[in-house]
Amino acid sequence: MLTNTLNGKQYVGSSINLITRISMYFMPSIIISSTRIIDRALLKYGLINFKLTIHLLPISVNDKATVLALEQHYIDTLNPIYNILKIAGSSVGNPFKEEAKDKLRFERGTRIYVYSADASRLLFVFLSRTLILQLLHIHRTTLDNYIDTDKLFVNNFLFKSAPIEDADNSTPLEQSEFIELCSNLQKAAKVLSAVNTIHPNSISVTATHITDPSSLSFVLPSIRKMANHFGVSKYQMTNLINSGEVFSDHWIFTLT
Repeated sequence: MLTNTLNGKQYVGSSINLITRISMYFMPSIIISSTRIIDRALLKYGLINFKLTIHLLPISVNDKATVLALEQHYIDTLNPIYNILKIAGSSVGNPFKEEAKDKLRFERGTRIYVYSADASRLLFVFLSRTLILQLLHIHRTTLDNYIDTDKLFVNNFLFKSAPIEDADNSTPLEQSEFIELCSNLQKAAKVLSAVNTIHPNSISVTATHITDPSSLSFVLPSIRKMANHFGVSKYQMTNLINSGEVFSDHWIFTLT
C-alpha cells in the first residue's frame, strides 16, 4: 500500500512476485510513460512523499485468489482514492468481465477518461477510442476536438486522455449507467437545439391528459405558451417533452 504523506491519499495493490511489483515504482521509464493515477501522483509529489506499507503472507500462501482476497479487504476497508476501481485484480479503469476484456484487448487503444463538467469526479473510463466512438456515435475528429480543447460533450462531460489526479476517481459509473445518462443528455440537447434554432411560435406542443385524452387534451402553438399555461419554465417543459415524464399525475407533453 502506498500512502501520500502530504494529502493522505492511498493506493492498494498486490502481487505474487512482490519484488518485481514494487521495483516498477522505481523505474522512471515506466512511471513517466504510465497514465495510471498512482504513477502520475508519484511523478507529481515524488517518492520521498510516499510511505510504503507491505502486508506479507506466509511463504506457504502462494495462490493468487488469497492474495486478491486480502487486497479486496484493504480496498473495502480503506477506500483508497488512487484506485480508480474498487475490484482487486482489475486493470485501471476496466470494469468489464474477463470475456469482455478479451474482446477489448483486440481493439485496445488509448484510454479516454470521462469527467464531470467541473472536472471534480471521474464518471467513466473508455478502454479505447474505438469503443467510445461506437457507444457514443461520434466521429473520431469530433472526439479529438473535445479532448484537445476541453470542450464539454453535451454540455456535461469532459474528455481527458489521462486521469485528473486531484479529482474524485473512486466511484466511476458502470458502463450501462453512463451510456443511459449520456443518451438522455444527448436527447435533451437535440430538443434544446430545436428550440434554439426554430422560432418558438412554430413548434406546437400537445398536452395529453392520460385519464381522459379525448376530452381534456389540447394543443398550444409553442413550448413557451405551454410552459406558461402550466406555470413552469421553458427549460422544465423541454425536459418534460424529452423524457416523456408524467406531469402533475395527469399530463404528457409531445412536440406536434
